[in-house]
Amino acid sequence: MFLNYFCVLIFVMEEYLSYLSFSDTEIIVLSVLFVVFLVRLFFYFFYYKKPASFVKKTVANTSAISLKNMPSVSVIIVSKNESENLKKNLPAILSQEYPNFEVIVVNDGSTDESENLLKHLSVNHPNLYHTFSPDTADRKLPMTIGIKAAKNEILLFTEANCRPSSKHWIMHMMQGIVNGNDIVLGHSNIEGVRGIGKHVAAHNNLFFGLQYLSKAIRGWAYTGTYRNLAFKRELFFNNKGFSSVLNYASCEDVYLNKIVRRFDTAVCLHPDALVTMEVERFSIWRDIKIAYQRAKQHFKGGAVNTFWVEACSRYLFYMALTTAGVIGARNENWVLIGAATLILILMLITQLVILNKNCRWLKASPIYWILIPLDLFQPAYSAYLRYISRNNKH
Repeated sequence: MFLNYFCVLIFVMEEYLSYLSFSDTEIIVLSVLFVVFLVRLFFYFFYYKKPASFVKKTVANTSAISLKNMPSVSVIIVSKNESENLKKNLPAILSQEYPNFEVIVVNDGSTDESENLLKHLSVNHPNLYHTFSPDTADRKLPMTIGIKAAKNEILLFTEANCRPSSKHWIMHMMQGIVNGNDIVLGHSNIEGVRGIGKHVAAHNNLFFGLQYLSKAIRGWAYTGTYRNLAFKRELFFNNKGFSSVLNYASCEDVYLNKIVRRFDTAVCLHPDALVTMEVERFSIWRDIKIAYQRAKQHFKGGAVNTFWVEACSRYLFYMALTTAGVIGARNENWVLIGAATLILILMLITQLVILNKNCRWLKASPIYWILIPLDLFQPAYSAYLRYISRNNKH
């Protein structure tokens, strides 16, 4: 009886294994697909999963924060013809629940109603100061003016079109400084763009945030954004300000790359410490990314190359997936097609779960049906912006 059962089992296994026979070409294609799949899983679990896990842990461990020993803070905003944004967002900054802070707005050659608005707001807000900078092609002069005008030991940067998520934005951002760090990197979301550009900008912003935040969380910081950033004032002057990077386009971003690699850098992702940037047109976001691409050419360290590998793995994945499908259909190898489909499903589930966890914790718009088109479009669009940044310096 047992012998008969064993013989039947062997026969069934032989029949099943006969369906798993692959040609050399099919083995190569499936092997490439599987290896690239593992590479993509590595990036998602080692890097992109990290910010969501960090926020969850931060919120779970957050207790009542004492404001007694908090450092004095100077919030610096460079504004150019953004009176409407200042009118909407400055009250949320001026009403922060923090014991000792000032807000410095550098009017970068504005010709709108910014000056009158700032004078009006300063009547009821004695901690609001504003100064003027000549109209410049870049931001290094107005930023330097704002930093020199600051009276306090910690500088906290944001933009005129940015709005803090709560009245405790400054308080949470200062936790990294209180814990002995020199620099604190925050995160900013994006809203306001309409149409398909909304999805492109949000997806690009999310991945940019996940990349620089995950690197910083793992102790390999390489950049950040002045929309939500704090560092010690003495850091700027001890390192001679922007003088060492004056020859670079978008030198303030090159300077940030320089200091975050050399000094202790913390990350603050508490939900109450986020900011939201309102962008009226996709072209504005495009200009922001072109400026970043200009700066990125001069970044030191291997972080940029790390995520270049991740971008390449996306195309290799879909190329291998398509090739497996075509060869499987031509050879009527349904096992090959099934294996490729299974890998695709596992990849999409991994992406959706990890990305949407980050979206939930970082208060960003969730990603669903448009994932694959954006997955392919984003690296290509970044390459296009990089090409523009290298061929059009102005």
